[in-house]
Amino acid sequence: MAKKIPNRTLLINLFKYLNVNVDELKILDNRDNRIVIQKVVYFAKKLDLGFTYEYNVFLHGPYSTELGRDYYSLTNEEVNYTDKMVLEPYKIKKLLWLKNQEPFFLEIASTLDFIIEYNSRISIEKAINHVFSMKEEVLKEHDKNIEYIKLVHNEIVANITGE
Repeated sequence: MAKKIPNRTLLINLFKYLNVNVDELKILDNRDNRIVIQKVVYFAKKLDLGFTYEYNVFLHGPYSTELGRDYYSLTNEEVNYTDKMVLEPYKIKKLLWLKNQEPFFLEIASTLDFIIEYNSRISIEKAINHVFSMKEEVLKEHDKNIEYIKLVHNEIVANITGE
């Protein structure tokens, strides 16, 4: 049986690959960066990178309190002086693609995925409608509609899950 790698070590390695400055995550005004990290790690679990963080749905989609504690307690020195683990190039490409998405895109993508994951019998259409009803006001604020949720779903399937 393979040895389980602690979430914190996996997170440090992810930050190395994504060139994340830990200190920037801790700046109060950098909420968008924290949203992106939360969602990238959420999808990294789907890529079987070994993360075991538990997520619950909050205002901006799935959120892990434990992950938040880990990145707030990390230092750039820890990241800089930890040996880099080897990741498959295709996973690095997917993670970088995720990191470069807008926070709102990732909020919608992870919320939709979370709904599908925890309601295994739900159809994609019903999941999209559910996310639309949950996020209708914020979608309007971003000048988006249900078609945007469909687009996000297609992008995630094409670039991450490959379903």
